[in-house]
Amino acid sequence: MKNISNLEIKELIKQCGILAQNLQDDVNLSDQGVDSLDKASLFLNIEETYNIKISADEFMELNTIDKIVKHINEKL
Repeated sequence: MKNISNLEIKELIKQCGILAQNLQDDVNLSDQGVDSLDKASLFLNIEETYNIKISADEFMELNTIDKIVKHINEKL
């Protein structure tokens, strides 16, 4: 399966109603105004889109776009 990109995750972020245009890939999402409900919505969207599961521990650790992309690519 192909690797996903940061742009694909930013598109999913936009689909969740989160302003993604100014998000930096290597900065904690919460530091950029993404709250836990937004993040939960994003991760549900990721799970459905890529048919993967994200555990509660992973939810806490995956706090940047770079980390999310790396994690998804490892699971695909």
